Amino acid sequence: ITNINDLYVKFLIEESGHFTQPLKEILDFYTNYEHAQYFLKCGKWFKFNETFTAYLKKSLEQIPIIFGQDLIEDDFLAWKVIKENQIQNDENLANKLTYREYYFNENLSLNNGYKLLDRQLTAIQSLDIKGKKYKVEVADLYKDNEIISVKISGKPQDLIYNIEQSKGSVELIKQGIIPFDDILESAALWLVLEKPVSSLIEINSIQFLLAVDSWKKRVEFFGLKSQIYISKHVKN
Repeated sequence: ITNINDLYVKFLIEESGHFTQPLKEILDFYTNYEHAQYFLKCGKWFKFNETFTAYLKKSLEQIPIIFGQDLIEDDFLAWKVIKENQIQNDENLANKLTYREYYFNENLSLNNGYKLLDRQLTAIQSLDIKGKKYKVEVADLYKDNEIISVKISGKPQDLIYNIEQSKGSVELIKQGIIPFDDILESAALWLVLEKPVSSLIEINSIQFLLAVDSWKKRVEFFGLKSQIYISKHVKN
């Protein structure tokens, strides 16, 4: 292989499936050179001057940050063992989901009053009239007129995928393509990170920061409030 356009990467998403992307779309490289900022995106170089960098920082700082409960790895593993035994014993369970994000979401639902939307899929028509319908997950959680998309990862690319999902859900709901009977006043991202951060700009990925800014603009375009929850993934 001599052409970067021929290289693809497959991402496995816990137990819920996989997706592929061209390698050049996921390369993320950022550097300073002669008092300017450069980054590589989709195989192309972009240059930011100080004015744009200052704008981006100011825009991101306007998003409210709420620090939520931690994800304790040992608690998840204990829950997983119990549920796997229940599945093996063919007990009457509502589902057979055993991945981290479902555990985290279910825990918030049971203990903090969130409505659990994880893995509740809505079918919409394919762009190809003859094709199968798409299945879309609107969000992971809902509470106080807010939909929340949860992602557990320390990798900016995984977080970007979650951001795009949230942005797409807002678009589909507000355009009436997906039925949504609850009141919607706010859209949020819930990021569970491996390293503690006190602000978004500590996540050192320009692609991630641009994706958040794009998400914020789209959410606010539809008259909704945007905010971000941050939790820590506590491992041994």
